[in-house]
Amino acid sequence: MHFPLVILTDNLMVFKRDYQYKMIRAYPGKNKTDNRSPASAFSRIRMPSIPLKQENTLAIDAPVSILGSMRGRFFRLEVILCLLILIPGTAMSQAVHYVFQEYKPANYLDESGQPAGFFVDIIREAVENRLGLDLRISVFPWVRCQALVRQGEADLMTTIPTPGRLEYADLVNVPIWIKQYRLYTYRDHPRIPEMHGIRSLEEIRKVRFTVISYIGNNWAKTNLEDIGVPVLNATSVEGMYRMLIARRGDIIVDDPILVRDNLNSAGLENRIVLTEGLVESSAFYPMISKQSDLSARTDEFAAAVQAMWDDGSIASIMERYQ
Repeated sequence: MHFPLVILTDNLMVFKRDYQYKMIRAYPGKNKTDNRSPASAFSRIRMPSIPLKQENTLAIDAPVSILGSMRGRFFRLEVILCLLILIPGTAMSQAVHYVFQEYKPANYLDESGQPAGFFVDIIREAVENRLGLDLRISVFPWVRCQALVRQGEADLMTTIPTPGRLEYADLVNVPIWIKQYRLYTYRDHPRIPEMHGIRSLEEIRKVRFTVISYIGNNWAKTNLEDIGVPVLNATSVEGMYRMLIARRGDIIVDDPILVRDNLNSAGLENRIVLTEGLVESSAFYPMISKQSDLSARTDEFAAAVQAMWDDGSIASIMERYQ
């Protein structure tokens, strides 16, 4: 989400370079100082040469319009209009770009190809209805989602904060979902009674169960691999379940609301079973790219999410996916 890049008239030029707005008094043919107005302060800023046409021009990421000539006694109005453009909330900007990996029922595309899921519904309510911003949604593999946010090509994702992610994204410090980590296995696994009693990640390590996860799942890397739990990664979420029924590993660690829908969609609901093992819970938060204009509204975003908890909006959304 970015503000307009260039505004050009025959009197005044405003442009954005390296995320910093600069202004300069400009005349057809060359730039020069106007000692009769405050524009002289702007004219001292060194800027690249940009050819100016005699006619008025507006070049922005928006429908083209003509600002009209602003000479002489209208100069002050010209400056005021340009300053208003630069004030957050008054500028025409692109939609907030939210990216996710398809993972029913949190994030997915419905039968008509439209984004759906309880993450999508919560983010849409917060961004569109509470913050009053437009929202654009894209689906990519999870590794690419994170890369897009890191590079500033996407504004927003929902995930578990890690030190690595906090280097390139700001935390909206109110979670939208608390995930319960339960143990699943294939139906006739000989060690199911042992799985029923597991209550910690350390116990998984001690009994040497192999966990199946998917590429890009940082929770599994940080909480399982890094403490010595054997982990095999599938290339997709569905692939994770298929590896389990192929007995490539012993267990999957995930939340029932996520597993149930995926098993039903893949036709595997009778081949994978939920045990009584419960190891921990984790909070999922919106995270905003540090390169996004939305990062300036992180606290406002957090207040909107908190209000959704307080007024029952999040509970109402979750009920639709139970």
